[in-house]
Amino acid sequence: MSNCTDQIRIGGPSGTVSVDRAAVGEVLALMAGHFTRVRPGGYLTPVALGAAVAGEVYNAGGRTSRANGAAVSTAVTAALPAADFTSTRGQYAVLLREAATAHGWSDDDNERAIPTVPGPRPAPAPSPRPGVPGPRPTTGEVDR
Repeated sequence: MSNCTDQIRIGGPSGTVSVDRAAVGEVLALMAGHFTRVRPGGYLTPVALGAAVAGEVYNAGGRTSRANGAAVSTAVTAALPAADFTSTRGQYAVLLREAATAHGWSDDDNERAIPTVPGPRPAPAPSPRPGVPGPRPTTGEVDR
């Protein structure tokens, strides 16, 4: 009998967790963007690489710890290009973009779904409405 506190296994009967290739590509692209924005001329370090994997998996998962982060992190780590720690972060970002593209990510993924914001609606044209009949001045009856 299952209990509500039992772990939920995703994937096959062996308990393996399947990770979407697009999710791996997205994290690789996010890492490339981070290394491009933050100190691109600085040297790549193992600590910076591990922190970028963890941080971008967390960001891509909706900034929650319940988004299958361990499995995605393992898949991203396996997909990382070989790191040369004598290169700069900007140089490694180029390799990360290539790896992201190989995993199905493209620059078009960041296109907005609605390209422009619609303008305000025009004011409705006044329609002729029949006036409310008033009482007759002499008899007090209403016109119909």
